[in-house]
Amino acid sequence: YLDFIGPSTPISWEFMENPRFAPLMVKAQDERAFDVYLFLLRNFDGNPEAKLTLFYDTLTKYLGIYEGWTVTDYRRQIIKVFRKLEEKYKLIKFEPRYAKEATITLLNYEEPAKVYEIPQELYFELPNDYFDFGWSRILSFRAKFCYFINLAYSSISDTKPFWSKSVATITKQFGGIGQDVIHKGMGELRRKKLIEVKYDEI
Repeated sequence: YLDFIGPSTPISWEFMENPRFAPLMVKAQDERAFDVYLFLLRNFDGNPEAKLTLFYDTLTKYLGIYEGWTVTDYRRQIIKVFRKLEEKYKLIKFEPRYAKEATITLLNYEEPAKVYEIPQELYFELPNDYFDFGWSRILSFRAKFCYFINLAYSSISDTKPFWSKSVATITKQFGGIGQDVIHKGMGELRRKKLIEVKYDEI
């Protein structure tokens, strides 16, 4: 796996491993929910209320749905994603304000009645390059998920940035995700030169 330096966002292993969160998003093809949630984590400043004030314009530019959309159309799309993150995944509390920015509260993974805190343990770093170079828009959803798996395993490897796991182990650890997702996602990352793969000698 290719190493990185620079600013980053801490991502909890819980988000990636728990079948109710990222793995469910992949299985349900909720790519926009995944993208929006990461955008929220990146923009969270660590305040104790776990609140963010969100401007729809900024988010729609990040998602790449700005051109050719009316304000009403893209707001409707964003609100739909927020509702999904709130009701299906229990990751946020969403407080819309008519014709204004939205207020989002990030929620605790294990106890949604509590607010989110930036993880101090069992997390890995997502480099800002992921956002700045537009990987969130360039990569397929399965490749994004595999990119995060690489970051997670690399962070705890004794030989970082290299790591080694069987596909069966990976699928089991990350919410029972399908092996097809791993094979195709890793293959795409390799073609894009985001990871380097060394195979065992037969």
